[in-house]
Amino acid sequence: MPNSFGDRTYDEAGDLYFEFIQHGLAQRGSMVHLAVDSVLRLLGDVKGRAVCDVACGEGHLSRTLVSRGALVTGIDLSASLIAYAQRQSQGADITYVIGDAQTLSPLPDAAFDGAVCHIALMDIPDFMAVFRSVWRILRAGGRFVFAILHPCFETPYHGPDSHLALDEAGNFVGFVVRAYTSEGHWNSGGTGMRGMFGAYHRMLSTYLNGLLDAGFVIERIDEPKLPPGNYTELSQQINSRGTQILVVSAIKTGGGALSLA
Repeated sequence: MPNSFGDRTYDEAGDLYFEFIQHGLAQRGSMVHLAVDSVLRLLGDVKGRAVCDVACGEGHLSRTLVSRGALVTGIDLSASLIAYAQRQSQGADITYVIGDAQTLSPLPDAAFDGAVCHIALMDIPDFMAVFRSVWRILRAGGRFVFAILHPCFETPYHGPDSHLALDEAGNFVGFVVRAYTSEGHWNSGGTGMRGMFGAYHRMLSTYLNGLLDAGFVIERIDEPKLPPGNYTELSQQINSRGTQILVVSAIKTGGGALSLA
């Protein structure tokens, strides 16, 4: 997770973020699980490849990548979250670095075969700086895969409003789309992640055109969801009847890309 609203904010709220991620990872079919599975699928075979986990947070994706044979460097601006990552990753050969996702300044040019960014770009003020910095650290043919909250369905809301439409029994009906074209920072005013940190809303076209402007070629787009079923958990209803996540794979042209096989 990046530290986009002041370094102390994420450092002080590290426990909240850690619990949020651990809760999601403990629930098969959760938004977090769907996003991780999609990112790994689009990233392809990473065995023996150098991969950068951009805005790595507490390191859950870094640990999964190293278990698949990748040579992993995780970078995050929050010293608190890097400390979590190091504790969680004891025994795993992962290099963790404190640094800004917008510059990736501790990392050398053309040093990585792949890069990932998991549920973080919405929290970073200058997403174009991230795209340009990732392009810089990738080798020719390197693949960049990022997952974000779906910008078409998680649009700005506040207070009693919500981006979810529920029936009288509390079952998911659909998404409520508000102010889709109004880009910028927003805060839900609640007690959860969007109330604590807020987020930056951007249109789908803004993200995709930004990738192209940074010099990437868009390879694949995924909107992961659960198969149809009679789900009772609200999160599972949301992820089977709609999609909360957008995952994009892009290539830095000029060489052979990682294999999707």
